[in-house]
Amino acid sequence: MNLSFLYCFDNNFNIQALTSIHSLLGKVSEKITLHIIHNDILEFKTISEGLDKNEMINEINYYDFSYDLELLPSINTHISKATYYRLFISEYLNKKVKKLIYLDADIICIKDPIPDLKNCFNLMKNENKELSAYVESTREKNPDLFNRLKLKNNNQFNAGVLLIDFEKWTFNNTSNKLSKILNERRDELFDYDQEVLNVCFDDNFTKLEKKFNFQVTNQIGKSYLETIKREAIFVHYLGKDKPWHFNRILLPSSIIYQNEFRNLFNKQLHIIFNLNKRNVLRFLKIIFTFSFLKFKYPLSYLKYSFIAIFKK
Repeated sequence: MNLSFLYCFDNNFNIQALTSIHSLLGKVSEKITLHIIHNDILEFKTISEGLDKNEMINEINYYDFSYDLELLPSINTHISKATYYRLFISEYLNKKVKKLIYLDADIICIKDPIPDLKNCFNLMKNENKELSAYVESTREKNPDLFNRLKLKNNNQFNAGVLLIDFEKWTFNNTSNKLSKILNERRDELFDYDQEVLNVCFDDNFTKLEKKFNFQVTNQIGKSYLETIKREAIFVHYLGKDKPWHFNRILLPSSIIYQNEFRNLFNKQLHIIFNLNKRNVLRFLKIIFTFSFLKFKYPLSYLKYSFIAIFKK
């Protein structure tokens, strides 16, 4: 069973995506094929020089996303329109792709995923399913969501990690179905492509275990970090605050991302500072309460935070 991995992102996530890919290549026990959909491939290649020479890559394929971004529904959150790219994969990926794993760019791989992924694809085959994903919510927990999306069934999945039987996806014209839903219900969607996917599949998917999409929260304490290391395969930093943001980096769980970044770029920390009044006040609080002193690299934290601020 040859496994292919797909990333879809734009220049806003070049560094994060490359860090994610690096974590994956450092853990897999057999060679994989990589697919990258991007709207500015040349820009990404400038920071990823030598990626195609990695010994764990069978083949790497780049695709320029050519769809007119202005035709896609607007996004009013931290998410970019690159989140829509995966809805159009049939227009880009070669039909020879069989078993495809989509990963968000804010995911870090911490254990070899290959044996478990193969088991999941075998389960999908037994259940005759096209898709496998992690259940994020249920009708009982969030009835308003299910009513708004007009879902008939009871499970809603997170789309950060998707196992796709691409043969079935292609045969069923799934990309066309997704495009139709996107166009017909564009004014009703709050969570963008994830809601399009849930409307399309409506609980008709194989359920992934939490370890494949271990969603990291803002919990503090080293015991939580140990739980992540023990239980997760793919660590998913979902939500607005990311492990490269000046405030989230102080959480123990962020060290997983930062270690991968350090190993790849040979820089101490990756810090981004979105300059606004609220963030300035949060940063000043961190400084004047000496919260940063609890961080493993307090001086580096100050250095890279100020570099990020003055870049803005």
